[in-house]
Amino acid sequence: MHGTTPVRKRRLPVRVFILLLGAAVFALFPHRAFGKGKAESEVRPDPINTEWVFCVTALDVSALPPARRIIGEVLQAKLVSSLKALEYRIRVFPEYTYYEGAAWSMARREAGKKLMTKRDQRDLLLYQGGAGWRYRRSLEAIDKEIAQLEADLKKTEALIPEVGSKPGFKLTGENGQGVFPAAPDPGREKRFCINQNADAFLSGKVSEFHGRVYIVLRVYAFYADAYIYEDSDIFSPEDINIAAEEISDRLTAVIAGTEPARIQVTAAPENAMVLINKSYAGRGKTEILERAPGPAEVSVYVEGYNTQTFSLELAAEELAELSLQLTPLAESIFTVELPPGSGGSLYRGALYLGETPQRIALALNHYEYLRVDTPEGTRAQAILSGGAEPGRVNRVSLRLLAPKGEKEINTVRRKFYGAYGRFWLFLPAAYVIYGLSTTMTNTYNATANPELYDRALTLSYVSKGVIAVAGGFLLETFIREAVYMVISTKYEPKLAKKFER
Repeated sequence: MHGTTPVRKRRLPVRVFILLLGAAVFALFPHRAFGKGKAESEVRPDPINTEWVFCVTALDVSALPPARRIIGEVLQAKLVSSLKALEYRIRVFPEYTYYEGAAWSMARREAGKKLMTKRDQRDLLLYQGGAGWRYRRSLEAIDKEIAQLEADLKKTEALIPEVGSKPGFKLTGENGQGVFPAAPDPGREKRFCINQNADAFLSGKVSEFHGRVYIVLRVYAFYADAYIYEDSDIFSPEDINIAAEEISDRLTAVIAGTEPARIQVTAAPENAMVLINKSYAGRGKTEILERAPGPAEVSVYVEGYNTQTFSLELAAEELAELSLQLTPLAESIFTVELPPGSGGSLYRGALYLGETPQRIALALNHYEYLRVDTPEGTRAQAILSGGAEPGRVNRVSLRLLAPKGEKEINTVRRKFYGAYGRFWLFLPAAYVIYGLSTTMTNTYNATANPELYDRALTLSYVSKGVIAVAGGFLLETFIREAVYMVISTKYEPKLAKKFER
C-alpha cells in the first residue's frame, strides 16, 4: 500500500438541521426572516373621503325680463357641461387639514362610543340574574372585548386617517338628472351642503345692465364655511357663447384646484423670525410649508440685525428653498446721564433700561425716544440718534424738564378742550334756534298775523345771539389750539447732544 485514505466525516445531518431551522423561523416569523415585511401596526388603511361632491344651484334670473331669462338656462347648461368633464379635484392644504381632522375626530368618537356601549353592557350583567358560573363566564368574555376595544381606541388615537388628496369629482345626483335646487338663504349655506351631501355649491345671479348681461358667480365650500370664490362678467347677449366659455374655464380651474407649492426658509441667526406673506412661519429654519402657488414675500427680522425681505414666485408641485444670512447693525455706544446730583429710571420708549448713568447701544442712523423719571417726580426726555462712527463712546446729558413746564402744558391743554367742548355744545343749539326762528318768520310773512310778530322778532334776536356765541367759542377754540401747539412744542423732546468721552 502506498498510503492510507483518510476517512471524511459526514456533515449532511448538520446541514439538514440548519435548513430545517431556517424553514421553521421563516414559517413562524415571515415578516422578519428577510426584513422585507411590515408589522401589522405599521400598515395604514386606504385613504378615505375620496370623492368631492359639487352642487350647482339654479341661477337667479328674476332680475331679467321674461324674454331674456333663457340666457340663464344657456349659461347654466354650459357651466354644468364643463364641470362634468372634470375627473378629480386637488385639495388645498386647509381643506385637506379640515377633512383630516374631521375624519380623525369621527373615528375616535365611534371607537369611544363602542367602548362606552360595551362598558354599559358589563355594568348591566350584575342585574341580569342567573347562575354565578354563567355571570363569571359572561364577565370574562366581555372584559376581553373591552380590552380589545380599549386597544382599538388607542390605535385610533395614534393613527390619523389619510384623506384622499385627489378625490374624484362628481356632481350631486339631482344635478346629474338635470335638477338644480334653489340657492340657500344667507346663513343657511352649511345646512344646505349637509342636506345635499355636497362639499361645495355654486350660486349665481344674472341681471341686466344697460342692455348688457351681468352675471355674478360664487362658490361656497363646506370646509371653509365661507364663499371661497367669486367671479363676475358683463357681456352683450350676442357674445353669450364666448362669455360662457370664458366663465366656465375660470370656474373649472378653481374647482379642479392646483397642486400646492412648498417652501422652506433657513435664516441666520437661529432666533431670526421668519414671516411669509406677513404671516408668522417660524424662527431660524422653518419646516417645509405648503402655500398656494403664486408670488410670495419672505421677511426675516431679529433685533440688532438688518432686516431682509425677499420676493419670489412659488410654483405648483415645487419646493423653494431660501437661505438668508442677516448682517449685524453697526452701533453707536452712549452713556446717558442726568446733571450732577440727579438720577432716575431710564426708558427707551416704554422699555425700562436701568438707572442712570446707563450705557446703551443704538444702531447707526436710527432714532430712539429716551425718557428719565426721577424720584422727585421730574422728567427728562430727548430723541437720540446713532452717530456715523461706530465704536466711539458718546456721553449724553439729558436736561430735566421743570415741573412748571408740565403744569403749563396741562393748563393750556385743558383750556383748549374746554373751548372745543363749549363750541360743540352751542352749535346744535344754534341750529335748532335758527330753524325755529326761520319757521316763525316764514309763518308770519305768510299769514301776516300780528300776534306772531313779537315771537318771530324775539326768536330772530335769540338766534343771532346764539350764533354769535357759537362763533365766539369757535374762535376761542382756534386760539387755544394755537397756544397749545406753541407751548407743547416748547417742551417737546429735542435731539440730544452727544459729547465724546
